[in-house]
Amino acid sequence: MMPRSERATSAVSAAVEAFQPERFGFETWHGGWVTHCEGIGAVGVSAVSWQHAQVVTGKDRHGSVDVLHQLVELQSQVWGMPPEDVVPANLLAVIEATGGSVLVAYHANIGFTNDGWLGFAIALGGRSGTLVAHMLAVRDDMRGTGSIGWLLKLLQGYQALRSGHTSVVWTFDPMRGANARLNIEKLGARVSDFTLDKYGVLRSALYGDVPSDRFTADWNLVDPATAERIAAVYANRYRGPEIDEVTGLPEITLHNLQAMIAAAPPRMRYRIPADIDQLARRRPEDAIQLAPRDAGGIRQAVDDQLGAHTSGPA
Repeated sequence: MMPRSERATSAVSAAVEAFQPERFGFETWHGGWVTHCEGIGAVGVSAVSWQHAQVVTGKDRHGSVDVLHQLVELQSQVWGMPPEDVVPANLLAVIEATGGSVLVAYHANIGFTNDGWLGFAIALGGRSGTLVAHMLAVRDDMRGTGSIGWLLKLLQGYQALRSGHTSVVWTFDPMRGANARLNIEKLGARVSDFTLDKYGVLRSALYGDVPSDRFTADWNLVDPATAERIAAVYANRYRGPEIDEVTGLPEITLHNLQAMIAAAPPRMRYRIPADIDQLARRRPEDAIQLAPRDAGGIRQAVDDQLGAHTSGPA
């Protein structure tokens, strides 16, 4: 039998090969990558670090704007956060040195400017071998077009493996179905935890007063099932659950949750709004009521489900 250290090295090598950008339509370009996305055209992706403090992307009332400060401004635009709550330029400059990564996607013929940007991903390195992904953003008018978020996560996984990480963790809002589609179905991550008020009160125009309850996604980069999932998605071979399969599952609600907890079905469903942002703007009290934390025992039901499903991609 192969020694454990050799098996681990072999698994990492296989994962690096599975995540090779060329497998997903990328070509090397100007120190980064370029690919063609349907509905967008040529998309460039670059890894950003301290050197980009010298790369000017435009001007504002204070003078020239470099890539790092452009990224600071975009965080505020996307999430509506005050300046003190975004990742500052001096930290963005050194994240790569921690084993983390800062990736930006943009129209290749325009560049990473206020007009040309398409998305970005920020992640911090960890000595435990787990990369902590902090932010993923896609330009509002590009969501659902070209799989920008998925491509950024693939490159993030590739960079993570090359810097010695074997897994990635991040959090996402359980009220946002599009995030679950990306994280669980298209990437093959698993939900490993459910935390109430993970970030406390978020001073964000995007989230408003809705609680910051979060699922934790755990993405095992060296699991062969992860490699199979991303390859199947790229080749359009992956088929998620059919609507009839989902609607046939028992539904947990505020009215039947104790009975559902007692019955402990192996799978269940919970309704979320089609557009939580619109609901939060129009009827914030309803958005707060729908959050699993206010459903009391639903937290217990979620914990029971997580305890019953602990290995391999979904």
